[in-house]
Amino acid sequence: MPVAAAVIVATVLIAKLVLFHGVAAPASAVAGSGNQVVPHTLVIISPGMTGNAEFWPDVVRGKATFASELRRGAGDVELYSYLWNGGWDHQSREAAAKQLATVIDQKSAAGFTRICLVGHSFGGDICLRAAGLCKAKIDMAICMATPHTYLTMLSTENHPVNVPVYCSWESRQNIKTLVNLYPENDEPLVDLANSLRAWELSETQAIPLTQSWQEHMGFPRLANDSFEKHLLGREPNLAIANYLNVADVDVRIQSFVKRGGVLQFAEHQAFHSRRIGYVLGELIRDGATPARVDYLKSLVQPEDSDNGNAISLEDQQAWLRDHQQDLIRAGWRLTKISVDLLPEANRVAKNLDSSLVSSFVKVTTSNGRRNRTVLETETLPNNLHAAWQTEFVLWNTQTDCLWVMADHDIFPSDDLGHIMVSGADNPPPARIAADPADKRYWSAECIWEAVHF
Repeated sequence: MPVAAAVIVATVLIAKLVLFHGVAAPASAVAGSGNQVVPHTLVIISPGMTGNAEFWPDVVRGKATFASELRRGAGDVELYSYLWNGGWDHQSREAAAKQLATVIDQKSAAGFTRICLVGHSFGGDICLRAAGLCKAKIDMAICMATPHTYLTMLSTENHPVNVPVYCSWESRQNIKTLVNLYPENDEPLVDLANSLRAWELSETQAIPLTQSWQEHMGFPRLANDSFEKHLLGREPNLAIANYLNVADVDVRIQSFVKRGGVLQFAEHQAFHSRRIGYVLGELIRDGATPARVDYLKSLVQPEDSDNGNAISLEDQQAWLRDHQQDLIRAGWRLTKISVDLLPEANRVAKNLDSSLVSSFVKVTTSNGRRNRTVLETETLPNNLHAAWQTEFVLWNTQTDCLWVMADHDIFPSDDLGHIMVSGADNPPPARIAADPADKRYWSAECIWEAVHF
């Protein structure tokens, strides 16, 4: 490769690896047409640590599982459940990845035209690592709620670069479409993984695992290689996050699963629910088309999400019937609200020093006598205009009260007016007018996005 071309390739890779959290890489142009014959596809499902004790990755006769729902959504696919010794340590995952690579090549020799990998939690690490070790081409790899390990480095231009450890350069090259999905309330697991990352692997192990990335990035340096680090035995260059900065599709899914205590990680296990299985089946069937990616971004997980384990077909059908409308639209997410206060809001708020009010938005449920705050934005001091990004969901059957409050350092907040919003509206109001006669001293622009289970 000419030197100029190599520099361009390295620059592109460095730009892609620098973390801009929340900004997904563009989806690849893997398309599926309804008129095409669905190829003979093999889907290999790898559970996470402790996942060997449950049947969610299996097709169980006469039962509904994550795997059977995935097959129902995907159509003509064969499923293979890959079990491994679910240890926290790197050695366990490395051994499992090598064995999985052998399985992939053996299955590829059987004549499958597409091979897709689906891994939950640390099973996602195993799928990514195996994709760089096998000879067969991987059409799609999907990571679900996977805590991804990064080695923090510095580019030759001194920019921070987070290099994925388990998704090697060879892995990324061998996967046609790489999808990473994770629940937004999965932070307890990520925090736990970071606190225990010394048990997982060391920098000494991570550096050779990222060697192929280093070669294609012009050999970046470790971000911290100080004498103090070596003296105290610290590992400051390792970090774990639930996003994947080299994915084609990286989507955080809003989850309302709150069951159990923090250590039970209900939201983490619910991410391989039967509903998620069906949605991933459709993704495998159609490919990561723009429509499919938008569908994933508008997905929310309900409180009653299951863990994908085997239940009767009748119970699964009952769940689908109960949520039939919610699968089309469960409600409206208020993705952004911009509020403009009338100048007289300062008089209403009675600021003693005549300063401008510090406004914030508050949403409370209106069911019964007890109001419960479900959204409260941060205040923006001394500003008659403010805008907030939110993840508040107004459910189809819900009526809530949208308030704008004025904050004070000492006195209780003043009510600058409120308005009722209903999830039954199609959609809720995009523009809310100020109405001093009704004691509403603000106007607003709202962006509502339809969401579904």
